[in-house]
Amino acid sequence: MSRFDELTNNVPPITLRPYIASAPQEPAYCAYALQFREWSQALLLRALQQSSHISIAQAKVLLLDKRYEWIAAMPKRHRGPEGTRGRHLCIDDVMDEVYQALKAAELSLTPPQMYLPEPEKPPKRERKRKLEPPATIPPPETYGGVILGLRE
Repeated sequence: MSRFDELTNNVPPITLRPYIASAPQEPAYCAYALQFREWSQALLLRALQQSSHISIAQAKVLLLDKRYEWIAAMPKRHRGPEGTRGRHLCIDDVMDEVYQALKAAELSLTPPQMYLPEPEKPPKRERKRKLEPPATIPPPETYGGVILGLRE
């Protein structure tokens, strides 16, 4: 028996099992994202309860301000884009989620009434005033002095 036959005869048979797709596991939120999510969900709830353009606009500004405050205080490995953060959801993912909810709520509101300004009134016509002749200009004063130069 050749060496090849010995090696191939000792290989266990391959059994094929049917493929069962399992649900992909979602990455977990990091500790920073959990705290930021708690705060941002409260902000979202407050904005949705008032449900006005002003409350939603204020919530969007507060969300962005708070995100930048958190970014400044977090370690560098949580600040990068998604590919550099590893396999966890961070505050940028939470911010995207809340911002999209705020934007959807804003779009579902009836747009505010447009108030067109009143047209400008034409200026009042002023009566033409008669032009007065200029006041007479007094002759220049003469000063005595010595003039140096050639006399003709």
